Amino acid sequence: MSDPGRISSSSSTNFNGFEVNNNIPQNQNKEVNNVDPGNAGKIIADSKTGAEQAIRNSSFDPNATFDSINKDYKTAINNLNIRKASSSIASTIGRFFLRVVNFVFGRSKESTTLDTQSKIEEMREKKPMSLVRNSEKPVEFKNHLSNEMYGKLTGFGKNVKIEKFKGLITNGTPSEKMNSALFPDAQSPKLSDIKQDPNLQDCWFLSSIGAVLTSQGTDAITRLFTPSEKDGFVNVRLGNNIYEVPMGRICSEDGKDKFGSDSAPWVIALENAMLTHLSLEKENTALITNNNAQMIFHNSIDGINALLGSSSNTAYEGISFETRMTSMTPQEAFRHVQDAFNNGGPIVIGHKGTAFSSLFTGVSPGHAVTVLNVVEDQRNPSKSAVTILDPYGQVKVLNPSDLTKCMMYSLKPEVLESVKNGVQFVESPKVEVDTKIIEEIDTEKDDF
Repeated sequence: MSDPGRISSSSSTNFNGFEVNNNIPQNQNKEVNNVDPGNAGKIIADSKTGAEQAIRNSSFDPNATFDSINKDYKTAINNLNIRKASSSIASTIGRFFLRVVNFVFGRSKESTTLDTQSKIEEMREKKPMSLVRNSEKPVEFKNHLSNEMYGKLTGFGKNVKIEKFKGLITNGTPSEKMNSALFPDAQSPKLSDIKQDPNLQDCWFLSSIGAVLTSQGTDAITRLFTPSEKDGFVNVRLGNNIYEVPMGRICSEDGKDKFGSDSAPWVIALENAMLTHLSLEKENTALITNNNAQMIFHNSIDGINALLGSSSNTAYEGISFETRMTSMTPQEAFRHVQDAFNNGGPIVIGHKGTAFSSLFTGVSPGHAVTVLNVVEDQRNPSKSAVTILDPYGQVKVLNPSDLTKCMMYSLKPEVLESVKNGVQFVESPKVEVDTKIIEEIDTEKDDF
């Protein structure tokens, strides 16, 4: 995907995704205005429909399970014909060549260098922002998808199997089983746990995980998991839903094809949940398509929103926004990233450059990475640096001129300000969108 999983369209509809107060939003008090589509986080609506007609309450029953909520979801998923993800020979050669170039010029180091005791303790001590408070209770999909449905969503065919995580114990409480499988040896989530499989191309989600972990701390990750009474499964909170997913890797029947990254078990469990989330979060089953139900070709906004409890679908932008820095000067782009970093929000950068520009940035074209640190050189601004984590497990540095070839994804400034002030914010109801203008996923792939 030439634009790190970015959802692209000539027309879109978004809604202001939060209120800085402690009250449940009242529909009749909302206003919808026509604004410039380039202004991230603003409302874009058809003036003919008006706010009263555009806003509607969620159709989800908070007490529903997957089996009872809507049979059309199963039908929609069963009608999908997703091909399994793959990586071309050219992409494989490109990644290898770029890795060699980075090594020769000393531009990268392994992510295990981040596993210092001080760094681990720093992330443990961070207190994450509260999960988004929704006007509806979370929907609990207690009955997990069948193996046949997982086969549909992964492209592996009807017959798939689950390879349980090696650390999963057979005896113990649900909590003990969960911790043994996801966090063996009582280890906290670490940035080095994230390792992308080039076949899956879910850099958008892995970088979102890294961004939330580095900015919000380990508790922001561990709070997403709760024990399931069903043996071998775990409950995962993404967006406003809770999904019961396997504590293991989804594999083809012959074991040759495996879903998920080369990451630690807790990361794969999140990928299992996101695979389900992309399919079941839609309020209209007609919106479930081959493109938007699979893990590739998505936007880091989807990842950040889901990990922080916010809704995320083609009709609703949630609490995050994107900024195109390709039209900025190097100093403007650096300042933009620096401001978001200083505000303490998760930041993902997507490289929009060409294969040739990758030789200078060290990042594959169409690839998403996590911002770890921002350091300004006031004497020589051109030498200011943004340290990033490539989900392939490498730490790299970008300079201001590199940033002008990138997109930035982070939390809306209003949300960050509300968090700083200790104010709870509430998500608003979603906006109904004509299916003719639903944003379609860009079907281009990562070049590397």
